[in-house]
Amino acid sequence: CLVHDLIAFNNFMLDVVRCVEGVRETSTVLSFGGRADIDTLIDLEMEITTNNMVAANIMIDVQPGMDRRCFQALLDLPAHPQVRRVWLLNCYHSDSADLMLLLVGKNISAITGYVMSWIRTTPGVVDTEVLTVMDELCEMFFTRMEG
Repeated sequence: CLVHDLIAFNNFMLDVVRCVEGVRETSTVLSFGGRADIDTLIDLEMEITTNNMVAANIMIDVQPGMDRRCFQALLDLPAHPQVRRVWLLNCYHSDSADLMLLLVGKNISAITGYVMSWIRTTPGVVDTEVLTVMDELCEMFFTRMEG
């Protein structure tokens, strides 16, 4: 979501989200800029639920001074037949990562290969970490809950 008022967002998280019965834990990630592929976002729910896609969140550590060039180089990577970028965001909440990249792919092998062959070899990338990998969870995440 887009937040204009951090105090209001904090109050919303504390007073609304965390007060829902059954909520055990929440996590908030802030990004102050980046790029999202709107077409992929629009198609994401249909693609994941019908094609059994997997999604992975990749945390990327960037060499100091290479931030802008590395970001652009990651945006300029060629299209891949089995992996799509959903977003690439600047993130300042982590001690070990500067960028957060959400990928969807045909399977975990395709995503792993993409990270090893393309992401990790991009000039300026120091390290990567795959934080989450979801398959069946994607369907649950992108399926609207009926109330």
